[in-house]
Amino acid sequence: MIRRRRKRRWFTRALEGFICLGILGGGGYAFYLYMERSASLLVKTIRVEGANVLREEEILVKSGLSREDNLLLLDTEAVTTNILALPYVKTCRVTRVFPDTVNIQIEERVAVATLLVHNRMFELDREGVVLRELPAGSPPTGPFISEAPDLGYVEPGRQLSQRALVAALAVWEAFMTTTMAQEVNVSEIVALHENNVRMYCDELPYTVVWGRSNFVEEARRLDVLWRQVGGELACADYLDLRFDRDLACK
Repeated sequence: MIRRRRKRRWFTRALEGFICLGILGGGGYAFYLYMERSASLLVKTIRVEGANVLREEEILVKSGLSREDNLLLLDTEAVTTNILALPYVKTCRVTRVFPDTVNIQIEERVAVATLLVHNRMFELDREGVVLRELPAGSPPTGPFISEAPDLGYVEPGRQLSQRALVAALAVWEAFMTTTMAQEVNVSEIVALHENNVRMYCDELPYTVVWGRSNFVEEARRLDVLWRQVGGELACADYLDLRFDRDLACK
């Protein structure tokens, strides 16, 4: 008799527990359906910050957001991934602002040079990311970078990591810190090899040759020399910066 009473009590308690779980589960599901369909939580406002080159409409289309999205259930990671697929977007942060607003904050990549390959022009940022292809006849951004070997297929969104091209971008960044950069226009950087990067300036009859990877130091020595001679270097063919303190001028 005692065992039967214990079994009945256990069964009763288990049944009560299942009933409570069922009530809670049903209530939770009903609440989920309410929140999902509630008009008060639909996205009504989408704010975009940090867009300068990109159009806001382009970002919104790429985001996949719509006014039918529920703010509470919004997958912000998926929206972020969609936007980061735009080549010009370097970073992206998507946040909810209840009850009905989505904030999109982006940091754009900045074009610093134009890659010339097979008579086509592509904008590059400092990290070698291809931002877009420029239409024929468009003015280039920064200097042309040409003759870079082993590029393969070039398309927007791809990051190019060939050593000669990386060296050319590093040369350009180092050169831009000099006084000379404010007085001459660099028209082209020929990336023959990581140790043979040739810079052509509109105002100079000679080529400036860079290499050996220590471009910051080479730029510093060039800057000192340029200021010492007042920009009047007696070179007719080239100025080679690759020999440490012994600059070769011909």
